Order: sequence, then C-alpha cells, then structure tokens
Amino acid sequence: MTIEHSFNAPETITEYLCTHARLQPFSLAFTFLEKDCIEQSSITFSELDFSARKIASALSELPFQSRIILAFPSGIEFIQAFMGCLYAGMIAIPAYPPEGSQKRHRLYNIAQDCNAALLMTSLAIKDKYENRTVECASRTTSSLKGLPWIAIEDLLQSPPLKHSALPRLAPKHVAFLQYTSGSTGNPKGVIVTHANLLSNQKMIEEVFQHDKKTVFASWLPLFHDMGLVGNILQPLYLGIPCYFMSPLTFIEKPIRWLAAISKYRVTTTGAPNFGYDLCLKRIAPEHVRTLDLSCWTIAYNGAEPVKATTIDNFSSKFFPAGFSRSAMFPVYGMAEATLLISGGKIYTDPCIRYANRTALETNRIEWANTDQKNDLGNYQSLIGNGHPANGLTVKIVDPYTSIECTNNTVGEIWLKGESISPGYFNKDELSSKCFNQRILNDGTNQSYFRTGDLGTLDDGQLFITGRLKDIIIVRGKNLYPQDLEQTISTSNAELCLDGCAVFSWNEHGTERIIAIQEVEKQSIRAFDANRAMEKIQTELHDEHGIAVDAILWVKPATIPRTTSGKISRALCKQRYINGLLPYFSVSHGANINVVPERETGIC
Repeated sequence: MTIEHSFNAPETITEYLCTHARLQPFSLAFTFLEKDCIEQSSITFSELDFSARKIASALSELPFQSRIILAFPSGIEFIQAFMGCLYAGMIAIPAYPPEGSQKRHRLYNIAQDCNAALLMTSLAIKDKYENRTVECASRTTSSLKGLPWIAIEDLLQSPPLKHSALPRLAPKHVAFLQYTSGSTGNPKGVIVTHANLLSNQKMIEEVFQHDKKTVFASWLPLFHDMGLVGNILQPLYLGIPCYFMSPLTFIEKPIRWLAAISKYRVTTTGAPNFGYDLCLKRIAPEHVRTLDLSCWTIAYNGAEPVKATTIDNFSSKFFPAGFSRSAMFPVYGMAEATLLISGGKIYTDPCIRYANRTALETNRIEWANTDQKNDLGNYQSLIGNGHPANGLTVKIVDPYTSIECTNNTVGEIWLKGESISPGYFNKDELSSKCFNQRILNDGTNQSYFRTGDLGTLDDGQLFITGRLKDIIIVRGKNLYPQDLEQTISTSNAELCLDGCAVFSWNEHGTERIIAIQEVEKQSIRAFDANRAMEKIQTELHDEHGIAVDAILWVKPATIPRTTSGKISRALCKQRYINGLLPYFSVSHGANINVVPERETGIC
C-alpha cells in the first residue's frame, strides 16, 4: 500500500467525507426509507465520518491489508462499512446478503475469484447464514465458513482512529472491486482506483449540473455501479442529501419511489428503463394525482436500452403530476468506466431519431429526415445518450479489424480516459484483450477499452444500437434482439413487458431464432398460444421482415437476469439448450426441433 504525506487537494472520496464532516457536521447525508416513506434511519456527515473511522480502527487491528466483501442489504450500514474499508486503506467488494442459494453461489464465486480475506455483514445475517452450504458446479458442497465473517455491530464498538493515524492513500490505490452482473459462474471484478472514482464523480457533477441545491433519491441496489457510484458516492462527494430505499420496496409498490420524490422535493433520481415501465404498469391514474413531480429535473435512464415508447408514455402519464418530458435524461455507462460515459443536456427533450432498418442490418446509418415523420415503417428508433463526458475519448471501431469507422457507420464503442479501470482483478489475459487495445489507423498507439457495445456517433452524440455478443446474424442480416423482444412483449396485453429473451441457436447447421416469453400470472390458464404466436409473427414480419422459429411460453420471473435486473440472454440460451428452462406451452414452425425441457407442466 502506498502512503503519502498530506496535501491540500482532495484525492480520495474519504477526504471529501472528512471535509464535509468538518465544514457541515450536522447536515443530513443519508436517510433510509421503509415502506410508504417511513424514515427508518438517518445519518449526518459527521456521524458517518465518526462511524467509518470506528470501523477503520477495528479493521486496522486485523492481521491483513486486503479485500473485504460487504454483504449487506440496502441501508446505512452498507455505507458505513464501505467508507470504513476505504478509511482503513483496504479494498471494499460490494455484494449482497447471501439470502437464497443462487446468491450464496455467486457470493462464493466472488470470494474465490478475489481471494477475499473477510466478509462483513450485519449480526443477524452472520448468525443466520455463516454456516450455510453452497452447491458448486461440481455438485459438491462448500461453505463460506472458511472465510472469516465479522458483524458491523462489533466493529462499531471500537474507538475511532485519530486523524493522524489514518493512512493517506495515493490516487492509484485501489478503492474497491465492482463485480459485473454477468453469469453467476464467471464473476469479473472491475478494479476501481481512487483516481478513477474522483474523475467520474467530477464527470457526473458536470454532465448533470449538480450543485448544493441538488437532492437525490434512489431504490437501486447498492452493490451495483449505478446505485453505489451514482446514487451514494455522488451525493457524498457533493455534500448533499440522499433518500434511498431497497429495490424490493420499490418493486412491491413502484409509487413509493415517486412519492419519495414528491415528499422530499428530489431533483435527481433515475432507473433502468424497466423501472419506468413498472411505474407505467402499476401506478393507477388516481394515484398520479396525489403526486407533485415538478421538482424532478433529471430523470436519468440507463443500464439497459432506453425505449422511445417508455419516454413518450411516462412523460404523458405523469404530466398531470407536473413531470416534464425535458427531465428525461438518457445516459450511457458501465462499471469498467467507473460509471458515467455520456449523458444528455438538462432541460432539453431527449433526442429520438430513426434509422433505416435495412441499413442497420449491414452496419450503416441512414437517418429518417423530417419529411418522413409519417412514413417510418422501415425505421428503428434510436435514443441519443448524449455527448461523452469531458475527459473521455470515445471512438467507433470495427470490432473485427480494429480500424476506426467512418461517419454513419455502426461499430464497437472504444473508450480512453482517467475514469477507465486498469482492468479486471486477477485476470491479466482478459484485461489485455479488453483494456489494452489499439486502433490501427489512428497513428497514436494509445490503449483503449473495448466496451462490447455497438453504436455510432452523430454530431458528437452517442447512439447505442446493441451488444456485440448478443447480435443475431441470419442470412447476412444483423438483428438486434432487444428490438425483436420489444415487438414480441408489446404485442399482447397478456405478456409481461420486459419479459422476453431472443437468441439464435444453430440446429444442424441451420440458424434458428428462439424466443422465451413470460406470460402474466393471471393469464396463464386461459392463454391462447397459437393466437398470440400468429399475431407476433405478423408484427415481426411487418416491423423486421423476419419470423421466429419457436416461442416458449413461461411463467413470470422465469427468464434469468443479471444482478442489475437485465435479461441474461447467454444464460437463458444455456438453460434452454440444457433443458433447464421450464415452459408451460410452446409454439413453433413445422420441422423445428424444440429442445426437450425437464419441466413442461403448470405447477
């Protein structure tokens, strides 16, 4: 660990907390909300600083300077633990409590991957789960018992360290590992240094135009980059308040999020696109009239594809509550860039443009002009995710040749800047393939990070078209699964919105397009699969010029998702091929071999 002598300019997020604790000790930092905006607990900046120092003091007595897993539910305890780790100069690893076998399995994999020295959690979770077993891929069982567990309640009994006893960390020192939400068997820990973190915090402040009058709210999971970096560390960096609740509190009753915005006059808050869709689906018109959303100036939308229909419908439905369409704020980011990459302009309507589908199939961009507004049958809406933040260089590169693309071409998004991670922890070969790439025709020999996302730049604004690994190529045409999924899931009111996964499967040399679609629980027994299939095929043909070969109809919450709530098409395909994806009905074309499933009946 590198330790330097103190100087004035803050170089870590802990120095910002220390400064706020000294200059505004009684200012509210965080308030955790239970159901219906009941304040469960609050903490000021001085109280957070004091408790973090207590935790750091206790950790400094342990015989290691290493990686610590933080397995907490949403709450102030997580923030105390995270800042305590950073004060002690140790590497925090945000995770979630081991509630459920799948979460224990992933937690076990993370602990193995990073060779964690300690797991910190609450006393209640420690007592309940410390000795639980975990089933591994080999079907043997192991447990997290070999990893020492410690309860935050015990650490908070320690006396705080004096200011002089705290290490001063260099900007290059690792602050935390952000594990990406990929498949449970292959965790990847993104290294985030203090320099990465502060660079991105400055970007967020500038792009969102935050100031001391900004008020935050959030329901996003704290172990995810958007929840942690964007909704906890940005308010802490700025010294402003944040009101937050658990994801489950929001999902159970989405109006709780909007009610918190209304009550606390929140200015900045957001979600992945499915969060806005959930509000559209489950908040009744009479409840809209109880809200005042006129304070909400930045409703950021990111972490998954932003849909034009969601922007239109949300803006329309919540207009009576004072919500402005100009508050809709599409953003693009990822853990490997610490968080933010690009964002729109505040007080400006989101940019929605339309690209010719036929051209997109061959990686070309042909925008619809103003004369074509009423003739968009062969055009796909694309959302502008704003201009890249200051300090980031964004290039569009051919993923197969590493040559920078010309204008009006779709390619892979490559990044360079101070907020880009040094790489994945303990994965040198993968890091080299992703973080140490050169553009062959730019003449600079500089290193770039390959995002795996496809998109284009137009007038400096970034448009995302899809994921490189998810793209479906049939008869020379590039098909984006999210476009097909939206057509399928919105074709029938009995189908779950954002409950569709589309992927390709090679059957004896023939590329098949398979869809898995969740059906609303109350509609399953009377569901007419043949009628739904017929309508879907018609709409797919009209909108995309293709047809799916088979649709497996499944119950809600069947499709596997990442820890951030995004559909995992790769894992869905794997389960489909292995016969581990239960369906209650199937529709398919003639001579299509549907992979046998282990469970086919309605439970």
